[in-house]
Amino acid sequence: MSNQMYKALIVVAALAAGQASATLVTNGSFESNPDSAIVYNGNAQNKPINSFDDYGTLGKGYSWAVSASLPGWTVFYGPGVETQFNNTLGFNAQDGSRYLELDTHFNYSTPGNSNSGIFQQLTGLQVGATYELSFWYRSRTTAADDNGLGVYWKPNAGLLNQASYISKVDYDAQAGNDKAWTQYKVTLVASANQMVLGFGGLGDKLYNANAAANGNGKGGLLDNVSLEFVSAPVSAPATVGLFGLAALGLMLRRRKA
Repeated sequence: MSNQMYKALIVVAALAAGQASATLVTNGSFESNPDSAIVYNGNAQNKPINSFDDYGTLGKGYSWAVSASLPGWTVFYGPGVETQFNNTLGFNAQDGSRYLELDTHFNYSTPGNSNSGIFQQLTGLQVGATYELSFWYRSRTTAADDNGLGVYWKPNAGLLNQASYISKVDYDAQAGNDKAWTQYKVTLVASANQMVLGFGGLGDKLYNANAAANGNGKGGLLDNVSLEFVSAPVSAPATVGLFGLAALGLMLRRRKA
């Protein structure tokens, strides 16, 4: 093997290693402040206080706020994104000081469907390549069908709706995911160079008899989302090339014999 070819292989290996160790998700731990107005906060009566960070000082039960979006994330169904700060529910985020609840809190005077879905557009993916999605989940309650969280993976946002999830997690007594943050991993394959990754609340419990179906404002919690490159697809030309090299090797062996 020539020195130039050897150096080229080292560069390719280094690039692959770098891609494998870097997450492709923006604001995966939801630590960045929203770039939109606050939709609702019960204690602040819908009025933003000095800054978004100040919601974290309101104390247990009140250190949260609903916004129309978050940096890197867009709402595709539901009333908005509920960000909770450490100790809102008596425990801390899995990473940093914030996490999401996608059974989003609603205005008590007008309760409705509280489940929300968010997505992020990812670019520069390899068609046919494999990626590993990792996220941390915690069940807020132990009620059946109350804490569902769906995972969405589509080539464009127009294909997203609440029912189009490809995988879901829920309260699991055996895993104890109501007592501690639990990591889940999903293997994904890119069908296009740009894909949308999403998460959405799926709780079916009602707030009261007069509320609309789907959601009571208490459900699955989400934190520390990452997506990493695992392996590139094996293209047909590359496969043919390997067969060609194998055939050449046989020919060389026959000649030596």
